[in-house]
Order: sequence, then structure tokens, then C-alpha cells
Amino acid sequence: MSRNFRIRTDSWMFTIVFFVCLYMCFVASIGASEYSGAVIRIGSSASPVEAKVAQLLIDRLREAGLSQTAFENETEEIANKNLLILLGRPEHHNCIMQQIDEHRLPALSQLAPGPEGFLLQSLPDPNTPVLLAAGVDDRGCLYAVGEILRQCRIRDGKIHVPNNLNVRTAPAFEIRGTQFGQSHVAKRLAHVRDWTEAETQRVILDYALAGANIFPVSPGPMFDFIKSYGLMTQGRFGANTSGQDVPPEWNASESIGRLGYVCLSVPEARDYMLQKCEEQFKNSPSFDLVKFHGGDGGGCECDKCDPYGLVFIKLVEEMAGIIHKYHPDTRIFFT
Repeated sequence: MSRNFRIRTDSWMFTIVFFVCLYMCFVASIGASEYSGAVIRIGSSASPVEAKVAQLLIDRLREAGLSQTAFENETEEIANKNLLILLGRPEHHNCIMQQIDEHRLPALSQLAPGPEGFLLQSLPDPNTPVLLAAGVDDRGCLYAVGEILRQCRIRDGKIHVPNNLNVRTAPAFEIRGTQFGQSHVAKRLAHVRDWTEAETQRVILDYALAGANIFPVSPGPMFDFIKSYGLMTQGRFGANTSGQDVPPEWNASESIGRLGYVCLSVPEARDYMLQKCEEQFKNSPSFDLVKFHGGDGGGCECDKCDPYGLVFIKLVEEMAGIIHKYHPDTRIFFT
């Protein structure tokens, strides 16, 4: 009796130990590895955008509590490495090309994974753990950094990287972003203060790390800041937005009662808007995209403007020609 009981107990204990070991192996395979610091290595031929993106990663890791971070060019050597992050475009980075060849990884291209895509993969190395962060282009490198910040955790001054990390992807949509900023209602009614320049830059980079690639901006320092990260800029123009100081007979007929918008079927008003478009863009920087908009009222509702959509798009076509006279590579879209 006792012998049979002992056999059954030993059998159950063996089963429990077996499943515990199996569970531990499973947890180890899907868990994370812990490192006390990280070195971000860019290529010897890295572009200015790749260098800025690498510095952005260092800043965000330090901000999260990983104090032991360093930056190096692949021609340099820094002792006592922990996690080595190879960041950049393969054609600019010999170490990334070497890792792709050694591990027989599919090459990154405009077809696979696609424009603005990246590969983020942990690689076995007998000496130094490697995290490969390769971008198809400059923005792909930026989005790889965003994925690092989402995938990894900083706890107690250490970085935790998921084991078997392997993300190879590209954005599905060509234009992502187009709008950011503070609510006018919040500022007017809740009396929230304006963002500082540093806070605005922080918002732009947060959106970019999440996948945005274009931002509406006026010419000036913020325009230059956005371009310095390889991001796109969007200009704006109201094709029927005249402002208040126009003859009353030019005013659009809109049921919502707005002022400051013209009837595009009035020849003088139409010519005025064409001239206004030329004055705005002839000395402006080259935007990647210019958005034309007609406003919330939906345009003039008079009989001469029916159908208004046709009147509006014919004018936008002429305005696009004016913009392309000064900025031939700017793309046009309208809402």
C-alpha cells in the first residue's frame, strides 16, 4: 500500500518537474534579456539624419533611466560594451551589411519591406549581444528607433530586450500625419498656455516615432527642424479664403454665414486669389506637399458656382501650375 502510494507520488512529482522545466524553457524563449547599458553604433557613411536619429535614441533611453548609453561610429572602438545596437541604412553601415550576410537575412529594399520600412532583429553573438536596427531609408531608421522604444523596457537602470525579437515591416500608407498642435478651444476656454518651442519639437518627434511622416508648418525654424529629421513638410492654402478686406460683392454665398470667403465665379475675386497664391509661394521654401482646402462651409452656393466642386478644382489646377513654376517637385492635394 505504502509502496504503491510512493510510486504514484514519485510519478506525480516527476510530471510536475517536467512541466515546470518545460514552462521555464517556454518563458525563457519568449522573455527578455537584461543589459546594464547600450552602445548605439552608426555607419561610417551615415547621413546627418541617421546621426540625429541615433542621438534621439540615446536621449530617450537616458530619459527613461538607462544612464549607461554611448554613441560610436563603426570606425571607433569602445570597451566594455553591453548591448550593441547597429543603427542605420545598410548601404551606409558595413557592420549591418556584415550581419545581413552572416545570418543570411533578406536584403531590405523599396519592394520588401517597402519605403520607410525597417528591420529590427536580435542576433546571436558569442561576444557581444547585437540588436540590428536597419532602415530602408532615413525615415526607416527613425521608425526603427520608435519600435525599439516600444519593444524594450527600462527598469532599475537596465534595458530589457525581448528574446527572439524580429520585426520587419513598412508603413501601409504613404501620407501619415498632416495635423498637430493645440486646440484653439482649449486655449480660448480652458486658458491653457501655448507650447514652448521645445515642447512643440517634442510633440513632433513623439508623433514621428509613432509613424507620422509629414507635418503642416510655416517657413522658419520649425520647418528646418522637421526637415533635419528627414520628415516631410506640408504647406497650406485656402483657394477661396480671401480674408475680410474684399469688396462685399465678392463674398461667397454660404448658408452658415461665414465672411472672408469669395465667390470664385466673380472674375475679379478669382484673379485676386490667383495673385494671392503666387505672392505666398514665390518666395517660400519648397514644401513636400501643399494642401488646398475650401473651409467648413463647403464653398459658394450661388447658381454660378453650381457645381462648386468643379469650380473649385479648376481653380486649384491653375494654382498648382503657379506653385510648380517655383517648386516643381512639390506635390498637390486638396480637401
